[in-house]
Amino acid sequence: MHRALWISEVIGEICNHLDEDSLTKLARTCRTIYPAALDSLWEELDDFRPVVCCLPDDFWVENDEGIFINRNGLTNEDWEIAAKYTTRVRTLSCYLDSTVNEAELIAFAKMAIYSHENHGTPLFPSLKTLHWCDDHPEYFPLFSIAGASLVDLKIAFTPRSCLDTALFLGGLGSMFPHLKNLQINGLEWKPNSCVALSQGLRHLRWLEVFRCSTLDESAWLNLGQLPNLAEIDVYLSDYALQQLKSLTNTHHPRLFTNLRYIRLDVNDLKLVTEFLELLQVSPVSLDIRLHQHTTMETIVCFMLSLSRCCKHNILQALSIRACPFKNGADDATLEFIHPLFCFRNLRKLELHFPYELSASDVLIQKMTNAWPELQHLELPKACRY
Repeated sequence: MHRALWISEVIGEICNHLDEDSLTKLARTCRTIYPAALDSLWEELDDFRPVVCCLPDDFWVENDEGIFINRNGLTNEDWEIAAKYTTRVRTLSCYLDSTVNEAELIAFAKMAIYSHENHGTPLFPSLKTLHWCDDHPEYFPLFSIAGASLVDLKIAFTPRSCLDTALFLGGLGSMFPHLKNLQINGLEWKPNSCVALSQGLRHLRWLEVFRCSTLDESAWLNLGQLPNLAEIDVYLSDYALQQLKSLTNTHHPRLFTNLRYIRLDVNDLKLVTEFLELLQVSPVSLDIRLHQHTTMETIVCFMLSLSRCCKHNILQALSIRACPFKNGADDATLEFIHPLFCFRNLRKLELHFPYELSASDVLIQKMTNAWPELQHLELPKACRY
């Protein structure tokens, strides 16, 4: 064997460019290549079935309908066999719905519980990314899957989820203290869990990205006090804005001090500028999704307000997507973008309004002069030049 293959980094780089079948064959060649091949082979999982299949033959049986449990308990030997592979997993994506074989799910749950209770470690101790959609009527011990190494968590709930969301969300800080990216979908199906979420957010001091549609006042407060939070993606209602005003009026320290990337779902553009002015935030990127019809007069007022509340040398990306009209679009011109010319460092502009917009040569020249660093421009399909 060539001496270069004794270097683990070289072997790792080779494995990163191989498909699953090639990695399986490579892992059987020699002991030197075996660890790196297994690391690449098990780095990402989009199903928990390969983990269940690592258990001995006398634990499960397989037929045309799926996997079925053959005996009840797990032994330490069983766990050690599976641990050779589960410790290598860095990314796990699972979608649990009614099509998932219940016996497979039970076997997976038993492995997770056994690892947690008998060895004090999660089933995937090196897991960094977990994407989990819980749409199964059976309870699953999600807390037993990942541990302190997790930095990226995306979880979705449905009306059928049996997970104790309050217990899980309330313990986020203790279970995943180094979490940097948190996305929660479907929390509206678990209204009693908002208080628990606010408790969990309090201890996520390393959190940088947060996405969730449903927040209560205490969650806004704890989220705003996180020192490293740089990006949020939330639904901003009038009620939520009133909650924020209440917080800023009760002598709390300034909230969201490091916020740079903002994505908001709103029903009124006025809420956006009020939000920015209230928090004294000047984002690098602002992405707005407008879910109700708006008038051209409102758009013009918003552009003027935005030019006043954002620092001119900071904003680099602006995206606005408005709800289309049911009865077609009216004619308008692109002249309303004049207030945006003050943002000299703008590199990305996306405007999707329900109007047939027209632009003149003079306006195009002004855009060229105002935004010398512009790299991406996206206008409505009905835009005429």
